[in-house]
Amino acid sequence: LFSFWQLLIGGFQFISSGGDKGKVAEGTQKIQMAITGLVVMTASFVIISIISKLLFGEFFFILAPKIEVIK
Repeated sequence: LFSFWQLLIGGFQFISSGGDKGKVAEGTQKIQMAITGLVVMTASFVIISIISKLLFGEFFFILAPKIEVIK
């Protein structure tokens, strides 16, 4: 959610820069950092899913474990 917010703020800064190179660079940097954050979050989810599949046989076992009652 924060990454999307930063993406919007960076886009607004980029559009409203009025040709000022400093504001354009600041807006571009915020956009790049927001996209990098989204890529890192997505990659971590994929890596955890692959590890979960290899270790437990289910893609979402680590993310949503099932609790079994032992009798």
